[in-house]
This record gives sequence, C-alpha cells and structure tokens, in this order.
Amino acid sequence: MNAKTLKGTRVIALIGPYRSGKTSLIESFLSVSNTIPKKGSVTDNTASGDKSEEARRHQMGVELNLCQLQYEGEEFVFLDCPGSLEFLQQSYNALMVADAAIVVCEPQAEKSLALTPYLKFLDDRKIPHFIYINKMDVEPPSIHTVFQNLQDISTRPLILRELPIREGRTVVGYVDLVSEKAYKYDPNQPSKLIKIPSHLEENEKAARHKMLESLSEYDDHLLEELIEDIEPREEEIHETFIKDLQQDLVVPVVFGSALLDHGTRRLLNIINHEVSGVDISRTRVFGQNELKDFDDTNVIAEVFHTQHIPYKGKLSYCRIWNSILQVGMSLSGEVAKSMFTLVGTDIKPQNEGMPAGSVVILNKFDAAQTGHIISSQPRQDFKSHLYVLPSLFALAVETEKRTDELKLNEALAKLTQEDPSLIVEHNQDTGDLILHGQGDIHLKIAMERLQDKFNVKINSHQMHVPYKESIQGTAKVQGRHKKQSGGHGQFGDVHLEIKPLERGKGFEFFDQITGGAIPKNYIPAVQAGVEEALEKGIFGYPVVDVSVNLFDGSYHRVDSSDLAFKMAAIHGIREALPKCEPYLLEPIMTVEILVPTDIISAAQKLVSGHRGKILGFSDKEGWNFWSTISSQIPQAELHNFINELRSLSAGLGAFESRFDHFEAVPAKMTEQIAQERKQQLEKK
Repeated sequence: MNAKTLKGTRVIALIGPYRSGKTSLIESFLSVSNTIPKKGSVTDNTASGDKSEEARRHQMGVELNLCQLQYEGEEFVFLDCPGSLEFLQQSYNALMVADAAIVVCEPQAEKSLALTPYLKFLDDRKIPHFIYINKMDVEPPSIHTVFQNLQDISTRPLILRELPIREGRTVVGYVDLVSEKAYKYDPNQPSKLIKIPSHLEENEKAARHKMLESLSEYDDHLLEELIEDIEPREEEIHETFIKDLQQDLVVPVVFGSALLDHGTRRLLNIINHEVSGVDISRTRVFGQNELKDFDDTNVIAEVFHTQHIPYKGKLSYCRIWNSILQVGMSLSGEVAKSMFTLVGTDIKPQNEGMPAGSVVILNKFDAAQTGHIISSQPRQDFKSHLYVLPSLFALAVETEKRTDELKLNEALAKLTQEDPSLIVEHNQDTGDLILHGQGDIHLKIAMERLQDKFNVKINSHQMHVPYKESIQGTAKVQGRHKKQSGGHGQFGDVHLEIKPLERGKGFEFFDQITGGAIPKNYIPAVQAGVEEALEKGIFGYPVVDVSVNLFDGSYHRVDSSDLAFKMAAIHGIREALPKCEPYLLEPIMTVEILVPTDIISAAQKLVSGHRGKILGFSDKEGWNFWSTISSQIPQAELHNFINELRSLSAGLGAFESRFDHFEAVPAKMTEQIAQERKQQLEKK
C-alpha cells in the first residue's frame, strides 16, 4: 500500500437493497481501475466478491466483502454489504468506519421505499453518501421521475449531478451539470467527450440552475451570485459539494450501469475529488469529547468485521483511526502478532507500519470482537459505535450427537463474534438453546456455517414457549411423608393452605406454626419442598402467583429430618394443585411494528390473526410513507410473524418486541399445550 497518498486510504461502503447491483458495481470498479485482469460476473459466479460457500449456494450476499484498489494514485477500500434485510447488520457494521457510502438502487419507483432504512441510518449519524441509480441500461423511466421518488423518502435534499443522453429509450451517455460537458459511453473505455445534444440544451440549463439553487441553500456566497446572475466558477461548485457532503447536508445523485461499466469511472472520479479522508471522519465519529485522546503516540483502531477461517484462525478487520499500527504492538492488552492488508480482494502479509485511515486485518487477535475499539494506551475505554439489530426470529438448536455439545457452544461463540445480530440464549424455563436472528434465511445460513466451518451437525425446531401455571381457587391439604426401613425412619407432617395471588406477585410463603408443632429448624426445608413442587405444576410448567401458608403439622423426635419435611411439603403441594382450579398463563409481548403505510390495514389484520390486540398506530416520525403499529401479541404467535409480515410488505416490514405480562391461555388451547409439554418432558 502507498501510505503517502494525498488523503490516505478512504473507506467507502456500498449499501442498498437485494439485487440492486452492488457486487456488480464493485466488479466494475476493480475492472476499470485495472485491479483485476478480467471482469467477472455475478450471474455465473465468477465475481470477485461473495466467495463464501453459503453465498454461492444461495446466490446472494450473506456477509461483508472487501476490496482494495488504486485510482488516480489514490487508495480506496470498498465494503460491499449484503442487500437482504436479514443481513442488514453487516451494513451497519461497515458504516461505523466508512468515510462515505454509496447507496445503490434500481430505477423502479416501487423499489424506492426499500432505501428508507439505509438513508435514515446514514442521516441519523451524518454519514456522507451518494445515490447511484443502477441498471439505467434497461429501458429506464424518466430520470426526473426516479429522482422525485427518491427525494420523497430522503430527509436530506437530493441533488442531481447529471442528465441522461438517450438514443431512443437507451441511455448512451450523460451531461455533467457542474462542468456542462457531455459524454458518450464507450464500451471498455472512458466515456468520450461530445457536444451537448441540441434537444437537451434547455433541459440542461434548467437542471443546472436547480442544482445551484439547492446548493445555495447552504452557501451565502453562491446565493448572492445566483441573485446577481453571476456564473459560479466550476471549482467553487466542487468546493461547495465537498463542504455540504462532509456535513451530510445534501446527497448527490448519479446514474449508470455497473454491468456495462457505464458511469463507473465518473462515480470513482466524484468519490476521489469530493470524499474526505480519515481526519474528517474521525471527528464525525468520535466527537470533540473523545478527540483529546488522539495524540500522535496513541494507536486507535476499530474492529468492524470478524471472520473465523479454518486453518487460519480468527481474522479481525480494523480501521485505523489514529497514529501508525505496527506488528508486535500491544493493543488493549494483547500483542498484534501478525497483520495483513488487502490487495484487490486478497489478503497479503504486512510487516510495515500502517498509517491512520488504513484497513488492516489482525490474525488471531482474541481480544477483539466486532464493534470493539482497541488502543495502544492501557485502560483506554472508548464507547462502541456498534448498533445491534433487535431479534426478529428464533429457533431452538441441538446437536445430533450429545458429544458435540461443547463443540457447539464454542462454534456459536465464534459465530456471534462474526455477526452481533446472532444472539444465543440458554432458556432456563424451557431448557432450550435458542439462536436468535433476523429471519429464517439468516438462521439457515448460520446453521450451514456451523456445519461447513466448524463441523457441527445440528437439528433445529420451533422454540418452546415459557408458559406458566397459576390457580384460581384455594385448598387446605395435609402433606405427610412416613417411611420405615430399619433403623431410623423418615417422618414429616405439614398442613398447608394454598391461595392465589394477584398477577405478577410471584410466590409468598408464610410460617404460622404455633406451640412448636414443627420445630423451627425444619421450616426452611418445608419452604424448599414447596418451591420445588411449584417448579412443575399439573401441566408441566412452573406455578406462579401463589401464596402458601404453613399453619400446622407434627414431627417425630427421632425420625423427623429436613428431607422428611421437604418430601411432606412436596406431597402436600402436588395434592393441592388439582383442587385449586389451575390454569395456564402465556407470555404477552409488546410489539412495535414498522411497515409501509400502504399496507397498514393488511398488517393490522395480520396482528388480529395472531390473537393480537391493536393498541394504536401512527405515521413513523421522519419516515415518509411509513407507519408504526403498537400491539400486544402472545409470544406463541410470534414464531413465524416476521416471515408473514415481510411477505405482506415486499420484504420491508420489521418489528421490535419485549415482554409485557402474562395472560390466561384460552381454555380451548390448554389441553393441546399440556399434551405437547408432556411429550417434551418425556423426551428429556
């Protein structure tokens, strides 16, 4: 790598919806910059990115792909992010360290809403970004129609940088609205300079004036020139774009065809001249409060991607924010023993120090996980910028062989280091090992990796719902345990009163023994027996919201013991529960649903169809054409909810859920749930 370039290495994230053409754009960048000898294709699996077994098997991006290239003497690292919303976490990880983003989209109006989550994330964090309208070679609509559709969903003003030149319905070139020069695409070559077609001259003047008006909103000098009818210098316009882009005040829009390399060099030129380097990004990311720790001696780097590669070990991809990182340096208490850098899409050993702005890969650096900020100064504590998506889908997993359980836990720990949106939970109530993620494809890919990368074969099933039991009636019972088998026997006798408590009160135990009917030293054993018996009610689930009163009993001076009184209490509770009108409780979740406004009625029907209650709905603040639905839905109904919601919303719907309360299960469902629980316990 050339560490002496003008702005240092700049990192650009390519984000956007599934099938928008990001990987094809990366391939075009690599080709026109002469980084690769021959351009590959996504359709025939010869593209430089998406090399993983899972990506090729499913013919879709499933993880972050990186490439490094030089263009006009400058160094760039491009981060190609998966397009499926189930892998959106990868985009968010990449954007933590990006100097700018290219939002890649298609020219169809009905697909524009899919950009909203990306644009909101960028604007909320003031990350500079461009919009690249791809696939303009396939009979595109009017560029002004596409532009307006995009503007409707963006909270920042979009600025069109060029106009298409058409021959019939085919886009064959563009007019640069800054330089007022026209270019015609030339296969496998830079575009050729041509004269602006006469039929476009009037449209070009109008579009350029509109561009300058938009820029003048943030530049008083430019506004004065427009008012006085003074033609701004081309350099001044570029400087204004740079300034406004850095502050995320405007979003430049360009177009082309990545498949045909149309507009690719143009986009690289704009990025090269208008995207600033690490110094500006560091200030934006960390803010003034943390910048005081960025002196020349303190190496600071951020881990944005993690991979575990068979026979290579753990690879931690880092962006260096400050100073020069050297092999052998101690970072956050661990020595960086070996380091790699990118050459094209490959990684090569790097023994020389790497300056701020660079992307490096640390090998077998165990201390680092995705989102960690590591520092050469001891006890340095920087707050992670990582945003982790909430769980939308879950499955219970188990190994095919019991001997692989430890191996599974180790493999899952590595997977969650690679992908923070994968969450592992050991549910104490149900005994399930649960894998949480963003959808069925997300978890399917994770399970394939468990087998492909870690040689762990697993089975999965729908996670069990942590039902509870409670009671409606009261009962008084005698629990008695008596056993004689030679020598000392066992004797314990308790009289218990069981009552229901208010929902959410849990469990209460009262000792009302008088006159020494039971010695005080046996009372804790009685309570322990009661609590153990309540762990599994008549339906097989824990019993909650009950009060147990120990009001009488008897003992034997020789045969009584803690164990005898514990067993007596267990017998008493098991006898009492069927007499107390037991019933099942199910967890009810508060669910906040986000959907395009035009399907809100269908989404409300979906909630009702899952035994849910609508609490309210409203327009999503800051999200044009999006709405939220507040609801409460039984946890048992949420297993496949995200898949159905996405089916309704062209893959765009999402939700967040949290536990709210327990509620009685409808009587008609109780028998089926109890039978399923019985079968579950018999398998253990």
